[in-house]
Amino acid sequence: MWRPKEHGQVTLLIGLSQLIVTTDFSIVGVALPSIGRELAVAADLLSWVVAATSLALAGFLIPSGRAADMFGQRRCIELGAALFAAASLLCALAPGIGWLIAARAVLGFGAAILAPASLSLLNTLPEGPVRNRALGLLGTMQGFSLAIGLVIGGAVTNAFGWRAIFLVNLPPILLIIVLARRVIPAVTVRSVKQALDVPGAVLVGLGPSSVLASISMLNRRGWDYAPGLMMLAAATATLALFFFVERRVKAPLLPPRLFTFRNVVGGNLATLLLMGAIAGMFVLMSLLVQQRYGLTALSGGLAMMLYAAAVAFGGKVVSLGMTRATLKTNALGGIVLQIVAFALLCGAVPSVNYVAGVMPGMICGGIGNAIAFVALMAVATEAVPRQEQGVASGALLAAQQLGVAIGVAIVLMGLSSGGFTGGFLTAGVFGLSAMLVVATATTAIHRPGGTSGHMSREGREAV
Repeated sequence: MWRPKEHGQVTLLIGLSQLIVTTDFSIVGVALPSIGRELAVAADLLSWVVAATSLALAGFLIPSGRAADMFGQRRCIELGAALFAAASLLCALAPGIGWLIAARAVLGFGAAILAPASLSLLNTLPEGPVRNRALGLLGTMQGFSLAIGLVIGGAVTNAFGWRAIFLVNLPPILLIIVLARRVIPAVTVRSVKQALDVPGAVLVGLGPSSVLASISMLNRRGWDYAPGLMMLAAATATLALFFFVERRVKAPLLPPRLFTFRNVVGGNLATLLLMGAIAGMFVLMSLLVQQRYGLTALSGGLAMMLYAAAVAFGGKVVSLGMTRATLKTNALGGIVLQIVAFALLCGAVPSVNYVAGVMPGMICGGIGNAIAFVALMAVATEAVPRQEQGVASGALLAAQQLGVAIGVAIVLMGLSSGGFTGGFLTAGVFGLSAMLVVATATTAIHRPGGTSGHMSREGREAV
C-alpha cells in the first residue's frame, strides 16, 4: 500500500497519535492542584477534569473504530485531530470548571476518533522489519508518554500556569494532520457501505464508560458503596446485552466473527490484564519515589525517566525479537520480566536508597512492559481482516482503558490494606493472570528473519 519512502511517515503518524492521547492524562494530572486553586474547585468536582476525557474516550473507541473501517482512516484522523486541537484550545480558554469539563469531554471524543483510526494503519505496513520497527516505536512512545507527561506537565505549569499545558498538544496535532493529508489516500471508503448499528453504538458507548464511572465512584467512596456496586452491575449487564445484540443485527458494530479468532479474544483479555499491571506499577512507583524519597511531582517525574528509558530499550528489543521468535514467546518473555520487576520492587520497599532499591525493578519492569505490550498488540490484531482493522483496534484500545481503570483501582486497594508491598503483590497478580491467558488462550504467530513468515491457521483464513 505504501511506497518505501512513506513507511517512516506512516510510522511517525501512528506514534504521534498514540503519544498525544496517552501523554494528555499524565500532563493534566500534574496540573490538577493548580487548576483547583485557580478555579476554586473541590477535589470531587476536580476529578471530572480527567474523568470526562476518560469516559468519552472509553465510550466511543469501538464505534469510532468501525467508522474508520467504513469512512476511511484519513477522514477519521483529520476529524479526531481537529476535535482534539479545538478542545485543547477551549480548555486553555476555560473561564470556569463547567467549561473545562465540557471541553475535556470533547477532547476525549476527538481522541476516541483519532486513536483507533491511526492504530489501524499499523497492519497496512509491510510485514517484517518495517512493521516491527513501527511496533517498537509505538511501545517506546507509550512508555515515554507517562514519564514525559509528568515532566512536561510540571515544568509548563510551574513556568506558565496550567492553561499552557493544553497548548502543548497543538504542534503535534498539526503535524499529524499534515502527515495524514500527505500519505493517506483521500478516498479509502469500503466498497460496500454498512447500515449504522445504532443499538450497538449506544450500548457499547454506555458500557465501558459506565464501568469506568462506577470504578471511580467505588474507589472514592469505598467498595461497599451500594450505588457504586449497582452502577457496576448495570454496566456489566449493558456490556452483556451489547454482545447479545451484536449476534442478531445484520450489520454489527463489532462483528461476532472477530471472536472466532483465538488470538483476538486471548490478546484483548491479556492486554486488559497487562495494562492493569503496568498502570498499577507506574502509580505505585510514582508514589514510592515521592513519598519514600521526599521528591516533588516534577522531581519524581524526572526520577521516572529511568523507567521511560527502559521502555525505550524494550521497544528496540521487541522489534528485533519479533523477527526471531513467535509473538507469543515475546509476550510471555516480557510478562516474566514484569513479574521479576514486581518481586524486586517488593524487596525495595524497606530500602531508603533509590539506586539500590527502586532502580533495578524500574529497569526490569520498563523493559518487560514494553516487550509484552507491543507483542500483545500484534497478537490481538494480526489475524484480523484489513477491512475490520479499525474496529479491532478500537476494541483493543478499549481493553487497554478498562485495564488501566480496573488495575489502578484494585492496586490502590492493595496499597491501602498492605502498603507498598501489598500494592506491588496485587499488581503482580495481574501480571501472572496475563501470562496464564497468553500461555493458554493464544496461538503462535511467527515472522522469522524479517520476512512475511507464517501465521496461525486462523490468520491465513482471515486475509
